Amino acid sequence: GLRGNNNVHRPEDRENFTAMMTELRQALDAEGRSRRRQYLLTFAAGAFPDFIATTEMDKVQAVVDFVNLMTYDFRTSDPIAGHHANLYLHPADTKKRSVDSAVREFIAAGVPPAKIVVGVPF
Repeated sequence: GLRGNNNVHRPEDRENFTAMMTELRQALDAEGRSRRRQYLLTFAAGAFPDFIATTEMDKVQAVVDFVNLMTYDFRTSDPIAGHHANLYLHPADTKKRSVDSAVREFIAAGVPPAKIVVGVPF
């Protein structure tokens, strides 16, 4: 599983996430029909490759409206200071994380660019 935040992931959670989002989409669509409304289905995603690896990011796009990328806190308890929400990579940055790299990784994983919402700190 992923380290940090005590989030434990099992191998079958890739498919479980897709199944859960599909069921949520069906429930929201049914509720929307009865209320004559349209409901959005979105989720917040960690902006790093390990998050992508724990999902079927390409398959879940069929049922979600947006993916909210948490493109902040790239620096946490690192011993070296750096930007925590840098837009682009700096050649000397050992973390190799940026908003740009995260967006590119999610697009490569099957997320349409129009569905990506970039989260920014303030």
